Amino acid sequence: MKVSVIIPTFNRIDLLKQCVKSLINQDFNKKDYEIIIINDGGTDGTDLFVKRLRIKSPLIRYFKKKNGGPASARNFGIKKSKGRIIAFIDDDCIANNTWVKTLDISHRTYKYVTGIGGDYISKSKNEKWK
Repeated sequence: MKVSVIIPTFNRIDLLKQCVKSLINQDFNKKDYEIIIINDGGTDGTDLFVKRLRIKSPLIRYFKKKNGGPASARNFGIKKSKGRIIAFIDDDCIANNTWVKTLDISHRTYKYVTGIGGDYISKSKNEKWK
């Protein structure tokens, strides 16, 4: 496994759906990355959404934990990850279709890399997705 993408989420299922869709549709070998969704104690139907999604996509791994905030959820996701590269994305972001590929190429290209960013779209709490 090359890349583990970790998404912490808490009661933002509508935003999460868009984020996950963008990650499932990556231009990257589906056998080389996983999407780890960490439900940080939310009660908005994320469990059912992910259960249905996992039937369609083997990329998805799902865990639910007691609410502890995004940092706690990210750390939990790291413990569950299988990838050599750990990538974080927030549930209100949409990754472009080469996001994971760009992270992988950059990681292999530059020696001693500890952090890489990629293109994504993010909306503030007060804006709605179109």
